Amino acid sequence: MAGTLAGALHGPLHGSWKGDDAGYAGIHKRARARLPRVCVHCGATRNLEAALIHGRATKFSRQGRRYSTDTNDYVRLCKSCHRKYDGNVGNTQFRKKEA
Repeated sequence: MAGTLAGALHGPLHGSWKGDDAGYAGIHKRARARLPRVCVHCGATRNLEAALIHGRATKFSRQGRRYSTDTNDYVRLCKSCHRKYDGNVGNTQFRKKEA
């Protein structure tokens, strides 16, 4: 019987759902669950993170980090590509690779 309810209540159906009132960690967790498990830049499948698309931040965390409550404002990047992306704000050389 254990595990029969696992995953049954998620999103707005869950009693702890905060919607747009979710914080930085909650929104990133939500984005990671929604995004494909592959880096959109290099195709890596390990060390993946949810990266906020620059210019889409609508909120600030208590630590001053920018974030958005819309999970469509995030892409999946590996840790290496995420660091490069954040370091190259406005750099047109860092683009999603075309298939």
